[in-house]
Amino acid sequence: MNSLKIIKISIVLSLHLSACLIARAQSKLNPKEVFVLSGHGGEVQALAFNPRGQVLCSGGGEGDAIWWNFAAILDSVKKGSVVLSGSTSAYEVQRKHVAERISAISCNKLEVLAISGVTHWGNGFGSSLEVYTQFQPEPLTFGGNAAWSFTSVDIHSQSAYILMGGNNNELKAVSLLQKLDNKGKVVPNRITKIAPNIPDQVWRVAIHPRESLVVAAGRNGWIKYYSVSPIGLDPKVVANDPSHQNRAGIVGLKFSRDGRSLLSLDSSGELHVSNIFDGETKQQYNGLGKLPGWLDIHPTESWALIPSMDGSCRIIDISTGAKLAEFAHHEGGANVAVFAPDGCFVATGGKDHKIRIWDLGIQQPKKSRR
Repeated sequence: MNSLKIIKISIVLSLHLSACLIARAQSKLNPKEVFVLSGHGGEVQALAFNPRGQVLCSGGGEGDAIWWNFAAILDSVKKGSVVLSGSTSAYEVQRKHVAERISAISCNKLEVLAISGVTHWGNGFGSSLEVYTQFQPEPLTFGGNAAWSFTSVDIHSQSAYILMGGNNNELKAVSLLQKLDNKGKVVPNRITKIAPNIPDQVWRVAIHPRESLVVAAGRNGWIKYYSVSPIGLDPKVVANDPSHQNRAGIVGLKFSRDGRSLLSLDSSGELHVSNIFDGETKQQYNGLGKLPGWLDIHPTESWALIPSMDGSCRIIDISTGAKLAEFAHHEGGANVAVFAPDGCFVATGGKDHKIRIWDLGIQQPKKSRR
């Protein structure tokens, strides 16, 4: 009898939990703006959190990278302090002029941070890449080529290499592994062309969670999958995804957390969720903003975050296409938006030179004591 009661209670609890999860997935979010960071002299082009969510790094159109004390910002918010105007320089941890314009920032789980930008080369422009690690007192600096500009970077989870896409129809990488010559001296690492003859400009790149696959995409909607060697410097084309072909350029590219799907967003506001094993599009959603320019996915939920040039950001449920929230008011347009690692906050950057912090109103799960 007791066993039967336990089974009934378990069933009831399971049904209740399922109902809560369904309700949560279907409920609308209500983001609230709680902090506005002012410090860039140009539009905010790139954002990245460190994996613990203590630091937010931003890159501006004036070429400055700013490291913000996000832990202190959250502490201020939790104490009821909402800062929507005025100086926020007290929250700056570090500021550095990296390039003439910063185009992309990426940070992996080992807290290796890569900042790419555009810099002067003779009478024109070229690319620059700075890599920061916990073990180097100074950043590693790599120069690119004249007329070459990095538009996207991704970092191998174990920091073996950095993958880069740019505007001269090539996929490039730089190894972060130390190499020695036959005399035992360290050989400087250089940026290497790993995939020439790409059909057009490379706008976005992504490394699969299991690191055996990388994907590149770009103008005119092309997407190519490459298998890679253990250090990722010998890619072979294994598949093409034609679903966006000749429609619009790819502005967002992310693997799902389980690595089974690829999310691709084009500049017309169309999002595809594709099965990486057969290339078939599982879901397709339209009307996701005017000229969107970025894509991020929630650390635990099946949510996609999409900023666009109408100044707003949207959060949609990837599995249903339901719009969970539309928010932000960046005058002139929102360039970039990222979820904080705890999934409870969003940072957005726009053409108004501002970084806006949004509270999604989600309770952070309590950590179990062990």
